[in-house]
Amino acid sequence: MKELSEYLDQPLQLKQVSFFKRFYELKTSQEILGTMQIRGFFGNSAEVTFADKRWEIYKPSIWKSSWHVRESGYENSFAHFDRKFFRKTGYVFLPVGEKVQIVFFPFKAKFEIQTESENCLIRIISKFAWTDSAEIIITAKSPIVNKYPWLIMLAKLVAIERKQSRAAAVPMMLGGA
Repeated sequence: MKELSEYLDQPLQLKQVSFFKRFYELKTSQEILGTMQIRGFFGNSAEVTFADKRWEIYKPSIWKSSWHVRESGYENSFAHFDRKFFRKTGYVFLPVGEKVQIVFFPFKAKFEIQTESENCLIRIISKFAWTDSAEIIITAKSPIVNKYPWLIMLAKLVAIERKQSRAAAVPMMLGGA
C-alpha cells in the first residue's frame, strides 16, 4: 500500500457508506485507503483503520471539545486535539512536540490541516449529497501526513461535531424552545 503523501494533488473521497450507518471510507478510484466507524450514541468515539494499523479517537468527556487519539487496545492517548471556544482554529498536539492545526473557514464548506507555519498539508472540501462525503486533497509532501494518517478522520470528526452543534444552536437563535 502506498503512503498518503504519494497521492499528492490527487482527489481522494471520504464518503459515508450508508445514510443509516456511521461508517466512512477514504478511497481512491481503485482502492480503499482507510475506514472510520463512529461509535456510541453521541458519537463520542471512532475506530480508524489504515492498512493494518488501528487507532481509537475519543472524547474523554462530553462536556469538553477536546478529542484524544490512542492506538487500539491501549489505554493512554499519544495525541490530542484542543479548540478554544468560538475559534476557527484548533490544534492537534502530536508526540515529540509536533503540532498541526485544523483551520475551518467561516461560511465555506472546506477546512484544512496546516503546519504551525500555516502551510497547508491537507484540504478537505465537503460535498452535498444524501450521505456525508468530502473530497480530500493532499497538497504537500510531509512525513506528518504519512506518520499520522488518522489526522484526516480526526478533522472530519471535528467537522461533524461543529455541524451538529450549529444545527442545535439555530433553533435557539430563531426563538425556538
